[in-house]
Amino acid sequence: MQKHRLTETAFTRNRKLNFTTLVTFLLNHRKGAIQTELDRYLSDYFDDDRPVRHITKSALIQARKQLSYEAFIELNHHFVENLYDSRSKALKRWHGFRVCAVDGSQLRLPIVPELQQAFGCQSGVAGVAEQTMGLASVYYDVLNKIVIDAQLAKTTESERYPAFLHLDMSQDDDLVAYDRGYNAFWMYAYHQELGRSFCMRTIVNRDNLSRDFVQSGQSEAIVTYRPNRNSRQQCEEMNLLDTPITIRLIRVDLPGETEVLITNLMDQKRFPAHEFKRLYHLRWGVEEFYKRLKHHQEVENISGKSVLVVMQDFHAKILCGNLTAVLAIAGHRHLNKHKASKTPHKKTYQINFAQAFAKMKQYQAKLWKLSGSPLSQFLKDLMLLMTQYIEQVRPDRSFPRKICKFNKRRHWMHYKCTL
Repeated sequence: MQKHRLTETAFTRNRKLNFTTLVTFLLNHRKGAIQTELDRYLSDYFDDDRPVRHITKSALIQARKQLSYEAFIELNHHFVENLYDSRSKALKRWHGFRVCAVDGSQLRLPIVPELQQAFGCQSGVAGVAEQTMGLASVYYDVLNKIVIDAQLAKTTESERYPAFLHLDMSQDDDLVAYDRGYNAFWMYAYHQELGRSFCMRTIVNRDNLSRDFVQSGQSEAIVTYRPNRNSRQQCEEMNLLDTPITIRLIRVDLPGETEVLITNLMDQKRFPAHEFKRLYHLRWGVEEFYKRLKHHQEVENISGKSVLVVMQDFHAKILCGNLTAVLAIAGHRHLNKHKASKTPHKKTYQINFAQAFAKMKQYQAKLWKLSGSPLSQFLKDLMLLMTQYIEQVRPDRSFPRKICKFNKRRHWMHYKCTL
């Protein structure tokens, strides 16, 4: 509280809306009108069944002006560090690596001058007002569904810039997966300097080495990338070495196209080429994360029109998504163990995340008031409840994309959900 309050006198009085109540309320998957959410949450938080208004919307607005959004970033970083330190054996890995995907996505924000100046705009068709947009980027553990780090930057920012910042939260045993668009000599050099492993999809016609490799028909090749003038300039600006880098190219044949993956995992016996198709497919988990973030958590459903509120809402939903994912991890272990003993055929099940978010929202107010054994038992009961909402995993299914034009704006500031 002392570190992240914006004035020295903030949260010093003993009131209902203190620092703890404010933070936990913002972590409660807010979607509806603020007053409705406040009334519902505080009735559960204070165990009050009376039809009474505990705190006004105005009081909440004034209180959150005193709270830095960095409080949620630090809480998430502490949470992630504790998770991997204490539960490392329970978490999934690939060849001993924590597989982390980096990807960005554009978020629609309220159309107000302050946000347009801070995050930028994207123009649409003629006669339509510019849409305020922000670039969200995450460093995401795809096997365990945990956001290790998240950034919200200007819409015009290159996706490589947040990726550069994400690597501050990386570990020695991370394997970072990238889609097209992150390829750059300085990115290879920075991973080499940090000692981080990566697997990156490249555009086949982007450079001569990739083009020649595809034409050769080989399944893999070890090549040396040499920086051009622009690459040397970028390396100089970022204090990176611009010496040639030896990396490995791997061919992945798909129906109708050929992809090329670039990696610095050079051990061909430990990491055979045929395993990289499956490895890169794991990166799809970050696309599923954005689906949950935008649709289940409604991250674009912003509760205010200031930069501070946008950042608070974004990072709070990142953290509450992680809290839900951790219960889902425990639920998956319990579920697979239970199903394996009950059914002779090996079917894999997963928890329905939409229901997991709903149950977390329903019981989270009670959760914050517990500690010790009652908290452990409550978490176990909540986890077991989540395992009752499951879906069977059917591998290797694919559905062609149906691209159609529609109004993508889902959350109107003046027409909020009231329930």
